[in-house]
Amino acid sequence: MEDILSMGRSMGIEVNREDIDELVEGHSSELTTEELLYLQQQQQQDLVQEQESSEDEDVREEASSAVINGMCSKWGELQAFVEKYHPDTAVSNRAVIIFNDTVTAHFRKIVQKRQKQLTMYRFLLKEKGKATAQPDSPPRKRERREKTPEGALPSVIMEEDSPSKE
Repeated sequence: MEDILSMGRSMGIEVNREDIDELVEGHSSELTTEELLYLQQQQQQDLVQEQESSEDEDVREEASSAVINGMCSKWGELQAFVEKYHPDTAVSNRAVIIFNDTVTAHFRKIVQKRQKQLTMYRFLLKEKGKATAQPDSPPRKRERREKTPEGALPSVIMEEDSPSKE
């Protein structure tokens, strides 16, 4: 009890023995199963409500790639204007860098990701088109070369028979 009193005083809280006794008495009784189940249900409901409220906050409309590209080009114009006309170049450069790193980079990544997806989609469409272009024709096989009969091949090439010797 003395530890609790000294801890409370060190935190700047006015605590006396009666407060501590009252707190201990309130927590000394064990909870019944029904009370525990009720507390658990309350915690689960609170958790579900928190998740629903955070989901509502996170739902945002996605901008089209054209809108993002337009805004990025306008940002480029604004950036050039600020760098050219702002009197304090150090402050303006810092602000431009921070905005580029935190905001603009996010939207540029979105556009790049969409372009990759579009490229992959187009590639897959071409491959699908190639596969369905000639469904009835069998795949072409390589033509075989004729083999030279074994009897026509000399077993050993002699130097005397060589045309370079003549």
